[in-house]
Amino acid sequence: MSNLNFKKTRTKAKINYSYPVITIFRSNKHMVVQVLQAFTKNTLVTVDTYKETGSKTQKAIAAGNKIGDFLNSNKIEKVVFDRNGFVFTGRVEAVVQGIKDKNIII
Repeated sequence: MSNLNFKKTRTKAKINYSYPVITIFRSNKHMVVQVLQAFTKNTLVTVDTYKETGSKTQKAIAAGNKIGDFLNSNKIEKVVFDRNGFVFTGRVEAVVQGIKDKNIII
């Protein structure tokens, strides 16, 4: 995807960066999920699916669960999700499902 498409989705969503931001990167086989600090954009935690086993969707749910566990341990209840221009179906949706299973508001 071009950089222009990323800008379009971010301006349409009008992302409020007052909460931690969850960003994703999806390749054909794996995913990388990051939690960024609100204003400084420092990375709080990174989870990838390189060492996970199972189907791609199961790996995505496991990554979402790990992110949810991290957010719960740090008492973060609300986050903003940045899908990074990827369509919100399949594995991207599975990551969000895994995070919401841990009672995090997106």
